[in-house]
Formats: sequence, structure tokens, C-alpha cells
Amino acid sequence: MVKAAQFSAAAAAAAAIVVLAGCGSTPAGHRPLAAALLSSANNTALSTSFRAQFQGTAKVSMSGVSGLPAATMQQLQKAEGQLNSATLSGTLEFENSTNFEVTYSFPPFLTSQLAVLEVNGVGYASLNGTSWYALTSSTTTSAGLSAQMANLPSQLKALGTEAKGGATVSTLPDTTVDGVAVTHVRAVISGSGLDKIFTGALEQFAKTGSGSSAGGVAAALTQLVNFDPARADSYISQSSKLPVRETASGSMSFNLAALSLLGSGQIPQVQGVLSLSFATTINFGDYGHHFTISKPSDVVPGSLPQPSSPSSVSGLF
Repeated sequence: MVKAAQFSAAAAAAAAIVVLAGCGSTPAGHRPLAAALLSSANNTALSTSFRAQFQGTAKVSMSGVSGLPAATMQQLQKAEGQLNSATLSGTLEFENSTNFEVTYSFPPFLTSQLAVLEVNGVGYASLNGTSWYALTSSTTTSAGLSAQMANLPSQLKALGTEAKGGATVSTLPDTTVDGVAVTHVRAVISGSGLDKIFTGALEQFAKTGSGSSAGGVAAALTQLVNFDPARADSYISQSSKLPVRETASGSMSFNLAALSLLGSGQIPQVQGVLSLSFATTINFGDYGHHFTISKPSDVVPGSLPQPSSPSSVSGLF
């Protein structure tokens, strides 16, 4: 089954690209105008309330993939077609750094809307908008969601620290977005900068993972995944100095031959490369709006059920 945590992770990763873009190194001639402006806009946005609507797509391609069981290969090919025609969309209502709500739609992979909210550091999730489940560290799904959502601004800034030295920021010609005069700031994060984020996350996994194999798994994953540079474009209102729109794109590839390093005896001869690219757009508005993000009144016991997904991807994620 596709886990709910994956949808939270995907959206958080896209947002992280945008926020950490202003935290890396910048050519001296551009830094005062570009990096400082971007950093100020992001910090100001996170210090007030706002609504952000996001939409993203992901594309998968397989090159020279062989050695997989025929049934698995068929599932992957079908999932490739479904993913390449799907769109992830949603809305973030941000009251403050501890109170916010995110809703996701991702047909056909998510057959009902997923809503996740956090109130004073405690997370809740719902697949129907009626029955809410508290997110605690006691279950796998809850832990995954909670880890992505807890204190989001601080986590994104921490990711920026990991990427420091891997990003360059510059300004492009001024333009307009929906009739608003904006300053266009572009940030490019190198593959090595993204590697730092990934490596840091894996090191943390190795420290907290159960069993002595965690470190070995983390080391194998660094050989499995390769990152290409990612780009983020921020359009900042010239009057309010706040983000109006942000877009991000990037890609990564998986060297499937490295799967053998994970200790799987089932597909030791798998070869080829699986590539994944993404593009996302976030539109910001309603700055200063009075959102009321409160604890749901209908919290039910137990863990959030796993969202249903097409049979072609069941068991693949």
C-alpha cells in the first residue's frame, strides 16, 4: 500500500526546496539583492498567517531495467503510466509555526482526500474529514506523518543548514504574477547540496534505526540514489515583500544495481536506472488572515488506516 507518510513527505520536500534555497552560498555580487530578499520574504511569511495552494507532478522513466520478475516489471510499467498522468494538489492553511493544516489530493493513488493538521505540536490526520486520528510515535504511519509535519518551519531551516554551500541565488528581470509586480529570484541547489541533505537524513536514521543493520542500509542507499541539481523560482511582491508564487523542479535517479547492497536475495541481478523528476507550483495569499486551526472534536482511537491505492502499485512503495 502507498503509505500516507509518503504524501506528507512529497509535499514537505517540495516546500523545503523553496525555503532552503535562500540559505546556501551565493555569489558576492548577488547576495544582498537576491539571497537577503529571499530570506527576508520567507521569514516574514513564516511569521504571519497565509494560505498556500500547491500543485505538482512527478514523472518516472525506466532505462535498461532488467532482472526483475515479470510480474513486478508489469506492475512498475503500469505504475509509471499512472504516475506520469497524475497530479498532486492541495492547500496549506498556516496560522503559525505550531498550528497549520494541509490537505492533499492525489488521484488515482489516493482515492480520498488526506488532511493533516497540527495543533500545538500534536498532529491529527483524516481520510474523510470526519474521523480524525491522533498522530503519535506509537505507529509506523503516525510516526511518519508526525516526523514530516512537526515544527515545519524549523525543520525546513535545518534542511537549509544541511545544504549550505550547495545553493546559488540570483535575480532575474522583474515581471508580474496575476497583475502583481514581483521581483524574480532564482535559486539552484547543486546535486551535492541535495546529497548533503540525504546523507544527513540517513545518518540520523542510522543513529535511531533499530538493529545493527541500520548503518549498512544507510550506506547502501547513498549508492542507490543520485541527485541532479534542483531549481526554485520565487516571485516576491515588490510592495509587500512577501512571496506570491514559488515554483520548484528537480530530478533524481536510482541505480538499481545497488539494490543488491541492501541484502535482498530475491533480485540480485537487477540492472538499469529508474529516474524520477518533479515540478511543483505554490501560490501564496491571504496573508494575515485569521485562521483557526484547532483540535478536532471527533478524534477516534487507533491508527490512521492506510489509504487505498491502485493494485498496480500495491506493495511497491
